[in-house]
Amino acid sequence: MTMVAARKARDLANATRDKANSDANLKANQERVAYEKDQLERGLNQDRLRFVNEDTSAETSSIKERHSTRQANNGHLRKHLASDQ
Repeated sequence: MTMVAARKARDLANATRDKANSDANLKANQERVAYEKDQLERGLNQDRLRFVNEDTSAETSSIKERHSTRQANNGHLRKHLASDQ
């Protein structure tokens, strides 16, 4: 009877330990997956933001170039009109 009780206690302790290890492993995997998903989303957001910033700076540069060209043309036109009068 004592041997059966000892074996039962040993098996229960082993099963309890194995379940605790399995639960800890599952929790670690869930946390890792959540972290990796978060990092992936942040990376995608950074990529989107980088593309938006690049597009914005390209468009801003284009607008500034057209503005500078207009100013130069207006200056030439003013000089031309002033010399005609």
